Amino acid sequence: AAAVSEVAAPRQSSAAKQKEILVPIDFSESSVTALRCARALAEGGRTQVILLNVVEAPGSFRTLDVVSQRRARRTRRAERLQELAKRELGSQVAARIEVREGRPSAEIVRLASQRRVDLIVVGRHQHHGLRHWLRGHTAAQLSKKAPCPVLLLQAGHHLNWERPP
Repeated sequence: AAAVSEVAAPRQSSAAKQKEILVPIDFSESSVTALRCARALAEGGRTQVILLNVVEAPGSFRTLDVVSQRRARRTRRAERLQELAKRELGSQVAARIEVREGRPSAEIVRLASQRRVDLIVVGRHQHHGLRHWLRGHTAAQLSKKAPCPVLLLQAGHHLNWERPP
């Protein structure tokens, strides 16, 4: 199940195809940096930024949520994405909010394919050890499976042309 909403932005001419930049958001600093990069790329053009948050599916029956809890969690995530879009993108960049359930890399690729996005901008985390081995690295999986270019921002690096928050 997916929750979708759009944030109002300036009207675009229907003559030219609107570009779309997908930014996976897990609310980490690296994902906010990726959003700021997407904003810089989108400003002044016919570009919509899609903020995607993926709620990972439970790994066992012991952690399964009831339907109402899952719906509430998706709603909370969508609200956080709306607040983040308003704070980081303002009213000059069109935004679309998506919350999905599943494996992050699979859902990012699925949405990118469905929407035919032009670019994925992702902030890279530094995971090591067992967690990396068990889950695989989302950024590495995206670079292999994405249907469009992927701009991977290394953790701790900032673009010097970003507008300060």
